[in-house]
Amino acid sequence: MNTIKFGIQTAQQHVPYQEMLKLWQHVDRLGYDSAWVFDHFIPIRGDVEGPCLEGWTLLSALAIQTTRLRVGTLVAGNTYRHPAVLANMATTVDIVTGGRLEFGIGAGWYQKEHEAYGVPFYTTGQRIRMLDEAIQVIKLLWTEHAPTFQGKYYQLKEALAEPKPVQKPRPPIWVGGQGEQLTLRVVARQADGWNTFLMPWVDYRRKLDALERHCQTERRDPATVERSLAGALVIGDAKVLAGRADAIARNRGFPPDQLRERMFYGSPQEVAEQVHAWAERGVSHFLFSTGAPYDYDAFSLFAQEVMPLFKK
Repeated sequence: MNTIKFGIQTAQQHVPYQEMLKLWQHVDRLGYDSAWVFDHFIPIRGDVEGPCLEGWTLLSALAIQTTRLRVGTLVAGNTYRHPAVLANMATTVDIVTGGRLEFGIGAGWYQKEHEAYGVPFYTTGQRIRMLDEAIQVIKLLWTEHAPTFQGKYYQLKEALAEPKPVQKPRPPIWVGGQGEQLTLRVVARQADGWNTFLMPWVDYRRKLDALERHCQTERRDPATVERSLAGALVIGDAKVLAGRADAIARNRGFPPDQLRERMFYGSPQEVAEQVHAWAERGVSHFLFSTGAPYDYDAFSLFAQEVMPLFKK
């Protein structure tokens, strides 16, 4: 079994900055391994006219007020920024944190956001091909002096990007997504890690099979692709579970009988068993997605009762 890591993803919608900072510092003290923001300009759930902080500037602010957490975006929308600009932004975060950046990127999916901001919303195939090129551009800028690149979507001409990231040869690259034909091919070709959401095992197995086929085509060992899963954490006694689970299920849009397939749910022992089962299947990084109001008790209980079982 790989080394198991635990983190949180805080969606910065409908929540004050100081509350997010409080949670990040809380999980930093508890010994969590990572913390992530999302990359959206308007909320993706609830009141879509409500407040939503910009992800990369927020990430930098939160990151420098923690001491040990690995930090990242889950995931940056490639369509929102030229990859050369994004490479420089990410380098800055890696430098100010002393080399703690985990670089997450995806093709972009939120059509409403694109339309609102006048960002072209290309076809799925185009967006994923753009993602592939973008990662190539970012790798070049992180590792070479004044690279030139001529792609269909992006070009560089003796492009300077100095200084380089602290991490050598570069920060880890995570690609987020579920598409079996195109996205997972980009994962196999370009990424250090793959992130997706918690789902029924039968669905995940199908995607894992697709990833392994793409790795075979790319002549890559699938074991070299780190895997992470993101989902809500609902942990506690029977009273706590009854009060939280149904509300979350309704908010996420799936039936209550799918709780354990769609979130990390149950008593500390049951959640530990769930984590262990996924770890046996090759998942090494578990990310707990959370929105305001934050359940500090849940993160504390997990750190006290479950985390030590995997940190021996």
